[in-house]
Order: sequence, then structure tokens, then C-alpha cells
Amino acid sequence: MTAAALFERAPRVKPGSKKLPIKLALGRAALPTICRDLGYRRGAEIGVWRGAYSAAFMAANPRLELLCVDPWLSYPAWQDTKNSLQPDKQEAFMAAAYAQARARLAPLGCRIVRQFSVDAARDVPDRSLDFVYIDGNHVAAAVREDLEAWAPKVRRGGLVAGHDFRVFKHKPTIHVVEAVRAYTVDHGISPWYSLAADRTPSWLWVVR
Repeated sequence: MTAAALFERAPRVKPGSKKLPIKLALGRAALPTICRDLGYRRGAEIGVWRGAYSAAFMAANPRLELLCVDPWLSYPAWQDTKNSLQPDKQEAFMAAAYAQARARLAPLGCRIVRQFSVDAARDVPDRSLDFVYIDGNHVAAAVREDLEAWAPKVRRGGLVAGHDFRVFKHKPTIHVVEAVRAYTVDHGISPWYSLAADRTPSWLWVVR
């Protein structure tokens, strides 16, 4: 099975069309198994937090070589119920998340990289990954930087995907919808998809 055969259920339409993304009746919980069934062996998650989704990829495919990238640092646009914490407590909160991710993922053989996304991407050869899942800093500029840095790392026939394709009325610094739409238009990407079974969908496309 190829990624194209799995996802391309509609004719190619013009990038930027209102018909995009094409909604699939899947949630992101299905993606680790899909990647396994496609024979994917090398992937990366950008924005790991406590490691739960990385662990789901490993549970679906214990042979997966997974790169887990996250700085585990707060930044000005960090929007969370914890953003009222004082700086020293924010640092402790992030350190606790990092410790939990390490405890969860290190025994699974994941490669944990505590760096900012763009810095970590410099050490990954282009077209060397089967997939990347982007779930890091959600401000528009950061999403764009992650796409520019990591999409070239995925080989033809692989998947570029990410989380939080939704407008959040009470979180004005989450701009994933805006950034992903702009990137797909600028790079002529069509078709691309949303995993619409989730309240907060993921987005993805097959690299051509």
C-alpha cells in the first residue's frame, strides 16, 4: 500500500481551493497504525511535551526509529492554563514534562533531542524521514518555520502532518490553520487532508 493510494480519494484541486483540506473520517489515534501499515520506519515528532503521542507511534511499531524534538522551554506565546505561573515555576513545570517524556520514551528507543525545532532540523538529512508530525509552537511564524525546516526532511511518498488545525477563539496565539493554508498555497500542495474525526483535527499531505 502507498500513502497516495490510502489518502488520495478525490481529484487534485487547485491549491488554496475552498475544497481543501479534504476531510477524512479518521482521528489522529489512527495515524501511528497507518504509518506502520505503510511500512514507515523513520519518523519525527516536533513538539513532544510529555511524550504520549510519540509513545503511541512506538506502541504501533516498536521497530520505528523516532526522533522526538522539543526544547521543553516556555516562550512568550505559550498559552496554557499554567501560563499564570511565575517564571521559576514555569521552568520547573517544563522540567517535569521533560522528565516524564524521558521516562516514557527512553526505554522505547526513541532519540530525544532537547533543542528548538529549526536547530534540530539542521542535523537531519533531507528526504531521510518517512513522516514528520508537527505539534510545536503554534504562532504563525513558528509553524511556518517548522514547515520550512521539516517538510524537506520527508521523502517522496511520505507524510507531512501536524496537530491543532482549528481556530481557537480563546487562544489568539494559535495560528495553525492560517500558517498551514498559506504554506500549501505557496508550495502548490494539493490534495491535502484533515483528520476530521477529532474535535481538534490534524492535517497532512503526501510528499510528491
